[in-house]
Amino acid sequence: MKLPLFSTEDLYASVHTVDLEEGILGKALNNGNVLIDKDLVDPTQKQDTINHELGHAHQIKKGELSYDDVNVYYKGKKFKRSTMQEGSALLAWEKFANNYADKKNKKDGIKQTRKA
Repeated sequence: MKLPLFSTEDLYASVHTVDLEEGILGKALNNGNVLIDKDLVDPTQKQDTINHELGHAHQIKKGELSYDDVNVYYKGKKFKRSTMQEGSALLAWEKFANNYADKKNKKDGIKQTRKA
């Protein structure tokens, strides 16, 4: 199911609802679009997840973030995926996406549902 386009500043991202692997609520693709898990039904959690992934989409479209099956590339540095805890709030790109979502959530009156 395709959701409407979301716009933040000069960012346009298409959001699609799909079947994602267990434990994955959302994913920003290298093309800047966003995938949200089809089983995510709580509207607050869904919007919080979309806002978080839009933060990553913003990073991707600015050329700050990309990834492949082996590495994450952030601001010119390479990080091996096998040696990190993906999604950890301690990762710089996750901190950015969490802050981005928090600001957007506050503006829109959405409660944060992510684990801190």
